Amino acid sequence: MQDRAWVVYLRANAIDLWIRTRRDTSRPLLRGSDARSRITELLTQRAPLYEAVSHCTVDTGRQPVERVVDQILQQLQSRESI
Repeated sequence: MQDRAWVVYLRANAIDLWIRTRRDTSRPLLRGSDARSRITELLTQRAPLYEAVSHCTVDTGRQPVERVVDQILQQLQSRESI
């Protein structure tokens, strides 16, 4: 993946992900009464892989999309200047 594209890991904590997805019924892994715990479990399993394959990580938190885009562009520009 890294050879074909510039990979950005958009990192968010479990609570923010739960808030974003709690009403989304199209996510089979998050169906059920304990979606928040399931998100935590999935993050624990997947975060090391996401970090390993990404060129950079941007913490999304509860930031506006425009701010996240600006951070990605800054990372890309700093990478190109190397």
